[in-house]
Amino acid sequence: MSKLYISLLLTCAIPHLALCQTNIYMISAMDGELLMENGNTTNFWGYGWQTQSQEIELPAPLLHFEEGEEVIMHMNNISPEAHTIHLHGMDVNQANDGVPQTSFQVMQNQSGEYSFTATHPGTYLYHCHVTTTLHLTMGMYGMIVVDGPDNTFYAGGPGFNVEHEYLFSDLMVEVNDAPALAYPFDDIYPDYFMVNGLQGTMITDDLNQHLSAHIGDSVAVRLGSMAYSLIKVKFPEGSNPVTYMSDGRILPNALTVSELEIYPGERFTTVFHPDASFSGNMEVEYYSMLTKELIHTNLVPLQNMGVSVSESQWSELLIFPNPASDVLHIQAPNQGNFAIFNAQGKWISSHRVQAGVQTLSVSHLSPGIYFISNGEGVNKTFVKW
Repeated sequence: MSKLYISLLLTCAIPHLALCQTNIYMISAMDGELLMENGNTTNFWGYGWQTQSQEIELPAPLLHFEEGEEVIMHMNNISPEAHTIHLHGMDVNQANDGVPQTSFQVMQNQSGEYSFTATHPGTYLYHCHVTTTLHLTMGMYGMIVVDGPDNTFYAGGPGFNVEHEYLFSDLMVEVNDAPALAYPFDDIYPDYFMVNGLQGTMITDDLNQHLSAHIGDSVAVRLGSMAYSLIKVKFPEGSNPVTYMSDGRILPNALTVSELEIYPGERFTTVFHPDASFSGNMEVEYYSMLTKELIHTNLVPLQNMGVSVSESQWSELLIFPNPASDVLHIQAPNQGNFAIFNAQGKWISSHRVQAGVQTLSVSHLSPGIYFISNGEGVNKTFVKW
């Protein structure tokens, strides 16, 4: 999945005010060719950037926005059929929702515009809503991420310094080979299962798909499904996952579970807190929605990058008193994220600190040696007694 951190075209009416408008230019087409794990190819339909090559991608490009950003999506339909862009889960008005019966559809060889403000941070999807079932299985979908301020999920929420996105999907090869002969949609049984458009060894061989992190990082893991299958994601050892958001909304209570079930169209926003045992794979299981039978498993490899040795102005971080009994004072030169680990490298908790002096309660910690890491090579040791 290619990533877009929006920088294509910004036009601001008044400098220094949040009145900026982001324009992105995309195409919809039906001439894609998907290389599969066995070396064969099949057809796909989809979206891509409006460039000279006019190529589409499976999944469609990842769109990344900031909370409050005003966006206009321009779509040029160069295919022989009508298409839309439905902003799945986002708070947009009906005219820009991309459902053809209540919004509009972009006819062949025509263009359309979708305008919205990214009002809520979270993980979202976009897809075509014309003959939805067929157009989805043919590949017309992508992910949207809306970040909160200062590398947080939402204002006042947990921060992160690393981000990974995984969109799960599937298809029935026979249908994609000959979409004009597609069965009744309830007779479509997926037999090819993807993570970011790749299956099996294609995932493990592609380093860009690996979930890499340093010990002490706060890793944002965006998970979404456009599959016809039920997805079960099993989190790896040492990841210490905490799920804060579901379907673009804050959960009333964060989930600390070792696996998530993700149904078609669902999205979750999770933070990994890697410790020294961070290893193995994130397992992605695909179950039949009809029989609940396990059909396929993909593996997303982990890359434990150890403790970073990079330099950082956090080297000026001060902690006192040391040893500490009930409270620890942290003096930071700038805002940032940090995690506390015990002497065995086991993650204890993650925090966000602002510039200046803050007080952190450590009364709940057992006596012993601990260290604070910002995930960028700055580690401070303190003793709890």
